[in-house]
Amino acid sequence: SDGSFSQQMIQTLNHLKKSYVEIYLKRHRKARLNAEEDKRKQTLMKDFRLKELQKLSTIELMPHQSLTSFQNKLAGLKSCFQLTGSDLASNPVCRDCGFKPIQEDQTTAGSEMLKQLDDELDRLHQSWVKSLLSNLEDPTVQEKMELLQRSNREKVAGFLKSKTLPDDLSDEFLKAIQEALSGLSKIVISLDDLKKALYAEGSPATPKELKERFSGYLNHLIAGKDQDKVRIVIE
Repeated sequence: SDGSFSQQMIQTLNHLKKSYVEIYLKRHRKARLNAEEDKRKQTLMKDFRLKELQKLSTIELMPHQSLTSFQNKLAGLKSCFQLTGSDLASNPVCRDCGFKPIQEDQTTAGSEMLKQLDDELDRLHQSWVKSLLSNLEDPTVQEKMELLQRSNREKVAGFLKSKTLPDDLSDEFLKAIQEALSGLSKIVISLDDLKKALYAEGSPATPKELKERFSGYLNHLIAGKDQDKVRIVIE
């Protein structure tokens, strides 16, 4: 009868609606940080390692794009922890964050991404400190350090001796580092440009051809420059 058919339809629709709510809530929890995770995100945004990197980014030789990429990924983690099933009964999309599964990459949960970013920040911080030490220990830079003002020379020498950044990254310290490295020439290579140079028009290459293409590309970049003072940064 029409009545039983209508009742069946209502039951089917209610079942579909219930399934939708369950799936949406599950994906929403995966894509969004809960209250505890949001606190971890805020703590990471104020982390001393990030603060130091932000200050070090004023030094021209540093790979700024890697820091920008990290900050964008951290800022991109969205927090939303008040959605309930009853909210979805009247609106199929979260009113607070507008989460739409089809528009977002959910291969990695927000909580897991937060952990990965914490580890990435650690690697980034270590890499930058190691890079600074390596460049400051370069004979070319050591010669330049003799020309620095005594106070600045002592700041840089202290960093080289301790192998760790001072607790206070003062403007004076950053200026001393920048001055010491000012004789170096930074050349930025993007991965896209490198790929285009090595695989012109997407063509395959033998190892020998690849070496020749890379050598030609590198020679083009450093033409007219003192090779001992050139530093390549891939961003």
